[in-house]
Amino acid sequence: MTDTDRPKIGYARISTGDQKLDLQMDALVKFGVDRERVYTDQASGSRFDRPGLRGCMKALRAGDTLVVWKLDRLGRSVIDVLEMIKRLHERDVQIVSLTESIDGRTAIGKLMITILAGFAQMERDLIIERTKAGQAASRERGIKPGRKDKMTPEIEAMAEALLAEVPPLEMNEIARRLKPYISRTKFFYWKRARDERLASEADRKDTQ
Repeated sequence: MTDTDRPKIGYARISTGDQKLDLQMDALVKFGVDRERVYTDQASGSRFDRPGLRGCMKALRAGDTLVVWKLDRLGRSVIDVLEMIKRLHERDVQIVSLTESIDGRTAIGKLMITILAGFAQMERDLIIERTKAGQAASRERGIKPGRKDKMTPEIEAMAEALLAEVPPLEMNEIARRLKPYISRTKFFYWKRARDERLASEADRKDTQ
């Protein structure tokens, strides 16, 4: 079986009820994805509880190809998308993005995916370095990890890294991992405000 014959699974997402999945679905089917193998969501890219994406990630196996209409259908931000590409690349799942003309099954496409995966790893390393530097600076200022009264930039970077995990972590698990630095209540308060902001930005982008 050649790379172009790899089994295909599709994913499509719209943000609001005013939009239609028809454009994305038609493009995926035209590319050769069985309609029954297309997972869909009607949700903002900022939401983590997307059953369609969760089901799609579980269905993908090594040797499969994930086909999307556009890369931003997969995540909330460039970093989220890059991280997902990296994880799928490690699982030997290739990606095809129809709008960006990225085909991970070809030599050039594989090179592009490898470069994108490298950017994801670099960004993750930078987040970890910034987090460690922030923790060290906090210790020098006499702020102990047990202090839970403020969502600092360092803790926010740590939370963003955990939220970018693929497959997504449960919110309770993220809160547990952040417990030494921020209270559970403070984390959920911050996340709710963050999700509302990202949803508003995503909706404005979709309507442009």
